[in-house]
Amino acid sequence: MDKDLEGFNDFRFPQRTVHKKPGVLFQGMATLINIHGPVAVGKSTTVEKLLPQLKNYVFIDRAYIKHHLSALGREERKVVSKKAVYLLLEQCIYRDANILTQELNPESLYRHVGLLLEKHKYRFLSFRLAARWETTIARSRARQKNAHEGRMRKIWDSYPQPSKFDIIIDTEQLSEEEVVERILAHTLYTV
Repeated sequence: MDKDLEGFNDFRFPQRTVHKKPGVLFQGMATLINIHGPVAVGKSTTVEKLLPQLKNYVFIDRAYIKHHLSALGREERKVVSKKAVYLLLEQCIYRDANILTQELNPESLYRHVGLLLEKHKYRFLSFRLAARWETTIARSRARQKNAHEGRMRKIWDSYPQPSKFDIIIDTEQLSEEEVVERILAHTLYTV
């Protein structure tokens, strides 16, 4: 964990402040964690490193579901994968499971399952990972030689503004481990 959790209000769009207070752990309270952000900000890497540390969490990955619906057209995949994700979320919430999701718009997520989250007394934490365009395009080039900059820029520009639910983590200057530490700190100590 970070030594000084009070530094968490230094994000570009602070929505919540975290304080390290002994005894304010959220044990026994089900949690829904959502990781999202524009292209190449570190979502998949973060989730990959976060999952082993989140014991007893169900991981629902819309991109994975969408990928396996490849026989459907592009628009059909979007619609069907979204419906499948919300159905899975509802079923997991009914069972009071801790849930980790990736690539869901927090406003849309809350519109679909917000009342259920409230009824089941869930904590909803949405982390928006962020970095500058120049950084994300460099990351994309490093991981794939033919990064389609035009298509990526269109996706980048159309990504929604931060939500009222978002805890923003700028991944630009943080290591993968530091990003995970910040998410874990919020998960354990949010007030």
